[in-house]
Amino acid sequence: MFEAIKRYLRKTCLKKQQSKLTTAILPMRELNSAITFIDAEDPSFNLCKEKISDFYKENNLIGKIFFFDLRKLEKEQPYKTNVEETVIRGDLNWYDKPRGEKIDRMLFDSYDVLISLVNRNDFPLEFMTRCTNAKFKIGRQQINDTAFDLVITAPSGKRVTGAESFEAMREFLTMIK
Repeated sequence: MFEAIKRYLRKTCLKKQQSKLTTAILPMRELNSAITFIDAEDPSFNLCKEKISDFYKENNLIGKIFFFDLRKLEKEQPYKTNVEETVIRGDLNWYDKPRGEKIDRMLFDSYDVLISLVNRNDFPLEFMTRCTNAKFKIGRQQINDTAFDLVITAPSGKRVTGAESFEAMREFLTMIK
């Protein structure tokens, strides 16, 4: 019963808050702004930040980077990122919907492309992906069949880092004419 209520509330909040923009694969020449989600738990986390920043500069993109860090931390253990730019466990309500001013900041602007380097398909990522106003959405793993326009997955059985996934995404983006 509890899980049914949770699913119902998730579905209802997505219906109300998801972006109304029509999404599609866009060529690099049409991209001027970007938002990227990075998993703070990924071993290549710092390298991901550098590669994304370089990509933004090289392509004259106005970009933002936001993080997902849903670990259970010990009391004195610090976060790896600026908490204002990170979805943390404390930002989730009881049915895992992100909340608060921080989330509003992430979703306030519109972007030409959303790049998700988070390699899971949980509800917090689905909520942020579906609610972000982006014309083109790229991810590592499809969420409920329709969240991303382009999904770049690892070869079967191979584990890749976020930085390696980004390099593959970058290659595809430059090929789209």
